[in-house]
Amino acid sequence: MLRSILLFVHVAGAMGVFVALGMEALALAQLKRASNVAGARAGLAALGGSQRIVGPSGLLLVLSGIYLATAYWQWQGAWMGLGFVGMITIGAVGGIMTGRSAGRLRKDLDASRGSTASVTVPAVFWTSFAIRAALLVAVVFLMTVKPGPLGSLAALGLAVVTGLAVSRTGRRAEVALESGARP
Repeated sequence: MLRSILLFVHVAGAMGVFVALGMEALALAQLKRASNVAGARAGLAALGGSQRIVGPSGLLLVLSGIYLATAYWQWQGAWMGLGFVGMITIGAVGGIMTGRSAGRLRKDLDASRGSTASVTVPAVFWTSFAIRAALLVAVVFLMTVKPGPLGSLAALGLAVVTGLAVSRTGRRAEVALESGARP
């Protein structure tokens, strides 16, 4: 019974991470369409909402996965360790690329109050999103197919390459944002 409950928590955590990535995709679309500072602030706030969901969901996913891998699988299979590495990479990419860029954008938006300003909406947001989404799909692949070491490494490598390739389509480097009413 405990295994079934932990497996449910594990899958629910994965679902929460996917929901957070969906919310992030909508926030990035909102940022991309923003024509003024108020619109960019709203997109940035939506991005923050997704970040508040991904943390607890990712934690549930990783902690339940570690327990399941230890208690029931005894870490037999490269897919477990590499899946764990994939999840840690997702967190690191999100924190470094998205988190830092969101902080800089927030400062730029705060500094532009009361004036028309050219504020950079970083392309790194889309790059980070695409890499993390592709890695998450690869981790789900590892959990379901359970390939050997070479197949697991190939899945993660292909995910990173795919994420980088897909991110090239969503780039938008700089947007002139006009000050508007505060949300």
